[in-house]
Amino acid sequence: MPGPRTPPAGLMAAFRTPEHLGQLPKLHVYIDETGDRGFSERSRSQSPFFAMTALVVPQEDEWTVTYFLADEAYGQCRALRAWLEERRVRYVLAVPKDEVVPLPDERTRQARELYALVPEEVFERRSCADGAKGPRDYDWATVHLAPTVQGLERHLLIRRSTVLNKEDKKTGQLVREISYFLCHTAPGATLAALVTAAGQRWMVEESFQVAKGQVGLDEHEVRKWCSWYRHTTVCMLAMAFMVAVRSRLIPCQPPAPGLRP
Repeated sequence: MPGPRTPPAGLMAAFRTPEHLGQLPKLHVYIDETGDRGFSERSRSQSPFFAMTALVVPQEDEWTVTYFLADEAYGQCRALRAWLEERRVRYVLAVPKDEVVPLPDERTRQARELYALVPEEVFERRSCADGAKGPRDYDWATVHLAPTVQGLERHLLIRRSTVLNKEDKKTGQLVREISYFLCHTAPGATLAALVTAAGQRWMVEESFQVAKGQVGLDEHEVRKWCSWYRHTTVCMLAMAFMVAVRSRLIPCQPPAPGLRP
């Protein structure tokens, strides 16, 4: 007898405006080689290409996409980055430490090699967002990279933890965790703007937590794609309704003066 079917999984996007936060009301479904709708393990590697379709909705509706934010699974996809750059969409994408990036002098270097060349005095301590335990403070620095043919700039944004919080695999000693972000920005983008943009990526996890807690996005026990699609669609409609009502009843509070980003 055939084994149990793997539950379907979907690729969703989240968006944020100054007024509210919510999930993009569009589901993206992949049809794999077996004809079964959903994501298999091999099709998960295709997810960066579905991120391209997520941006078609804002562009068709004439929304202004300030930054496209994503983790390493998307950041290391050069096809996705080229697609965004061709359409002049600014992005802040996490990349692995061995990601090869282009320099203005036409040379290339790995991200970790550039970090080793950054002087200590260049780093600035800034909070990228507020967490459950207060501001998320890190040390930040940027390295100017080769610009795009469309006239926008590229930067390597380096984030370093302020405490020893990661074990080195070679020495076993605690070191400060280093993260890297590849940025595609308008000319003259400041470090503060890039740090703020990088901190907004947490909203994806936050929106999913809210959807799970408020509308039961994960409370289903289905194996068929149609059943999963119905449940997810109803949950996202309920979530969109709640976000719209909240944005009308609770006005957006401007940031207090004097607070650093």
